[in-house]
Amino acid sequence: MTQVEVCNLALGWIGSELITSIDDQATPARLCKASWATTRDAILEAREWSFAIRRFQLAPDATAPAFGWVRRFAIPSTVLRVLRCLDLDGEPVDWQREGAYIVSDELTINMLALVRIETTADLPASFGHALAARLAADLAIPVADSAKLQVAMWNLYGHKLAEAAGLDAMQGRATITRGPGLSRVR
Repeated sequence: MTQVEVCNLALGWIGSELITSIDDQATPARLCKASWATTRDAILEAREWSFAIRRFQLAPDATAPAFGWVRRFAIPSTVLRVLRCLDLDGEPVDWQREGAYIVSDELTINMLALVRIETTADLPASFGHALAARLAADLAIPVADSAKLQVAMWNLYGHKLAEAAGLDAMQGRATITRGPGLSRVR
């Protein structure tokens, strides 16, 4: 889905005129453009989406924390949420997030994180529908002047988010196979 397709889905749900470009000067386009990045990022942060997880290996920067920890690691600007920090063997480590940094006593940190996905073509269609529903909820009052419609769109968003989360959860897992002899043992 393109950004305009997601916005038009949202605008259609609230009965607004559709747009041809996110840079149109019409109010719906300006509001979609203004809400786009923060709304997308909020939904990306909402759960551990498989398509938004990235792995990073971080080295400490030159500035040590003032106290409590030995090293500080800069978090890449594309990271929305740090999920886990591991040592080089993949074991969990003690760490804490402080602003744009992770503090820890480790020499190196392997980090799993949720990242910002800016290209709409890289978003699954089900996520695009959840994003459209969230945009529709956010735009219902300024575009359609309807609090009742906003509540309906929040409900739609909940359903679309659950659907997208369910589809996302069905992928990225290892399949365990057993030999025929093991399945007959009781």
